[in-house]
Amino acid sequence: MVGAILGGLVLGLLVGTFGTLAHRQWAPWMLVAALVATLSGAVWMRSWHGVPAAVPYAVGWGVATQLLAGTGPGGNALVPAETIGYVWVYGGILAALVVLVMPSRWFRPRAATEPTTSAP
Repeated sequence: MVGAILGGLVLGLLVGTFGTLAHRQWAPWMLVAALVATLSGAVWMRSWHGVPAAVPYAVGWGVATQLLAGTGPGGNALVPAETIGYVWVYGGILAALVVLVMPSRWFRPRAATEPTTSAP
């Protein structure tokens, strides 16, 4: 369980960092790709390790994004206070947290409806 929690945190930090660095390149395509990566990571954590790994993923994503959203030493910002920056931050928060309210049956493996053995 500790490995799943740490894995979720690390994956959230990585996706948040790379998404923040790339979301303004080739607008709007990299923004869409970064949001899809955020949602994919959240779904992966929830489906493989459940809510105990999806929550640290969302926390890691939020920490990375908010740390990089501040102004740097030269006064520049990676996440500008304009539409693309708002879409990245709020859309990413929504993408990282939406999997927590989805029904758990969506993330369980389905039972086979037919037997897997075949007669010769």
